[in-house]
Amino acid sequence: MSEKNRQVEYDEENYFSILTVLKLVFKKFNLIIISGVITALAVCLFVLIFVRPTYECRTTFYVYNTSDSSSINNSDVQAAKNLAVTYSKILKNNAVLDAVIKDINDTRGYTRKELRNTIIVSTVQDSQLIEIAVKTNSPDLSYEIANSVVKNAPKEILRIAKVGSVEAVNQPEFSDKKTSPKTLYDMLIGFIAGMIISFGILCLKFFSDATIYSTEDVERLVGEPVLGQIPEIKNVQKNKMWTLKKAGVISYEDKNAKSGNFSE
Repeated sequence: MSEKNRQVEYDEENYFSILTVLKLVFKKFNLIIISGVITALAVCLFVLIFVRPTYECRTTFYVYNTSDSSSINNSDVQAAKNLAVTYSKILKNNAVLDAVIKDINDTRGYTRKELRNTIIVSTVQDSQLIEIAVKTNSPDLSYEIANSVVKNAPKEILRIAKVGSVEAVNQPEFSDKKTSPKTLYDMLIGFIAGMIISFGILCLKFFSDATIYSTEDVERLVGEPVLGQIPEIKNVQKNKMWTLKKAGVISYEDKNAKSGNFSE
């Protein structure tokens, strides 16, 4: 047999093997769905019990290269873009953080490190804008910190940088809508993950299973066509003895009945 023919046979065997496994797996589709539902519910319980909600408050700063915002040219705009990167670093400087800590009404005693982790600063690409997001486990605290940043950051930035100016484009707005966790989204991810995991386990189980499930499996393994097959006998009643009679006729005898009583 040529190498090409062997390769064709090998590919056909793999094709039928994969096809058989997929058929068997999809017969267990209800089990895959149940696994997805169970995983989604487990994720939901975990999120509700162990994950604390996060609340976000946002504001935006606009950077100028000069303190006189009435007269600005192209070179000032480019310089302001460069300043925005510098200002974004200063916004999380110890001086700014200390001013915010003193200003907010925080009973738990925020440290610089803790406060720094709650403030997320980013520059908008190719612009003079600096976006600030404050995330804590309390909507009131997030709002208070954002307001304090708007109040204290500009003067601290100018004191340190001694060039340009910055002002808040929009004031922080209070919101008691949590930004995370997103329970429905997390449940959807859990549902999909559960389905994929159960699908993978079933595929692995059937691929490693040597049981013959179909006539195609017999023909593939033996290399000869199947001449006949014994049908599956369902709904076998108790106290019945199955008997193979002449001409391949199958009948059963009731053990509790008198001798010679047969049903077909």
